[in-house]
Amino acid sequence: MDLTASILAAAGITPPASYRPEGIDLIGPLQKGAIVERTLFWRLPAPPNAPGPSAQRAVRRGNWKYLQDRGQNFLYDLRADPAERHDVAQSRIALWQELRGLADKWESDVDAEARQRAIPTASAASDRPMRQD
Repeated sequence: MDLTASILAAAGITPPASYRPEGIDLIGPLQKGAIVERTLFWRLPAPPNAPGPSAQRAVRRGNWKYLQDRGQNFLYDLRADPAERHDVAQSRIALWQELRGLADKWESDVDAEARQRAIPTASAASDRPMRQD
């Protein structure tokens, strides 16, 4: 989300160079009345007990939305089709492949970062010797 980066900017705080906030600072662009163009990513888990792969992942860039829903892939032109009723993946194969590649890379990056930040589980903690005072 953009909250952390925006709050830091509003407070005039420059974070350390090693800090990677999850979002971007929106304060500057909003004060200038600028439109922030960027690519957005998200994924939703499958409902409990649902068969098949994760429920959904998506990429939104400009007017285009790539959607993978329960293993099926779609591409929508949201300007022409805001209700997402007409899949145009077959007529825009290169764009579909590009957005799918971005989704794959984003998901891989997110998963790798989550593994790095993972808190040891209770079973892993129990493998450590207890402190004896």
